[in-house]
Amino acid sequence: MNEFNWSTTFSWSLLADHMILLSDFDTGAYDQVIWSLIHEMRISLLFPFIMLAVIRYNWKWVGLVSLLVSALVLVHWTWYSVTLHYVFMFVIGALLAKHREFILQQYAKTSRLTKGGFLVAAVLLFGYFKLPSWVLPFGNPSLIKFATDWGNSLGAAMLLIAALSGGWFSKLLLLKPVHFVGKVSYSIYLYHVLALFASINLLYGVLPLWLILVIAFVATIGVSTLSYYWIELPSIAWGKQIARKTQIFLASRTSPQTKDV
Repeated sequence: MNEFNWSTTFSWSLLADHMILLSDFDTGAYDQVIWSLIHEMRISLLFPFIMLAVIRYNWKWVGLVSLLVSALVLVHWTWYSVTLHYVFMFVIGALLAKHREFILQQYAKTSRLTKGGFLVAAVLLFGYFKLPSWVLPFGNPSLIKFATDWGNSLGAAMLLIAALSGGWFSKLLLLKPVHFVGKVSYSIYLYHVLALFASINLLYGVLPLWLILVIAFVATIGVSTLSYYWIELPSIAWGKQIARKTQIFLASRTSPQTKDV
């Protein structure tokens, strides 16, 4: 709360930066999670080329190259180059999608004890892994963050494998309350800081802190639910409609009749 105090003066240029989500600007001015959306937007522009590499080339080379590119960012760190570090995470997800059938077949062959250890390792890597600072007392401090991100990415991939396996973990995730939180999770990510900060700013000193946190939690779920049904789903439908129209247009331009004309 002391670090992000919403003290930035409103400006139209800052609002424009938030709309474009590409340049280097004060991402903590309005909503602290905006920093990650910028990298997502940039990577979405590169994603066709990423998928082309994933589809065409061996997974070992694609994974290794993306890891090396991520590590090379340490040599020249800027707000723009660090986007290449996060490309590694998208490559991992794309490779997992491409080879999911083989991976799940191998996972299914393992024992129940191995599956349990796999899930525990996934949770530890995803939620608790952090390279200790004493590993690099004289090195690049950013390497600690990068190595931590690599470990978290591996843990996330392992959790996805366990979730897709069809076992008890999959059934747990399909329980209605858990599944619902999963559906609105992106909106939760977008709005949880706003709900928390607004609640504390308005109610601190008026209500006990524990009650403020409960109110912030309920507000987050409520706003996220409205956002999911009123913004996310219509936006997804709109995007699919545009994609279909684009495909029809491109197909008409490249059809044999068009070529003859």
